[in-house]
Amino acid sequence: MKIELSIDYRTNWGEVVTAEFDIRRAKGANLKRSFLLETQDGVLWSGEVNLNVKDAIGFTYYYNIKKNDIVVRQGWMGAPRSFHYDEQKT
Repeated sequence: MKIELSIDYRTNWGEVVTAEFDIRRAKGANLKRSFLLETQDGVLWSGEVNLNVKDAIGFTYYYNIKKNDIVVRQGWMGAPRSFHYDEQKT
């Protein structure tokens, strides 16, 4: 499943934006994956994520702001971004 992400977020010098995925599986333990987003101007962050997980049934994602691989801010978790997993969709 291909997911295209884009977020406007003004970071401080040295910070990066990551998309954090919690992937629910039909069998076995859930998976966590982190993807670094890219920016040209330090404001618009975007990326394309390929979630190819055998027996995945759904996923939730959120954004983190990191500096030196340490989370300095986390995206709002009040309304989770949860989706059904479908290999045929973008």
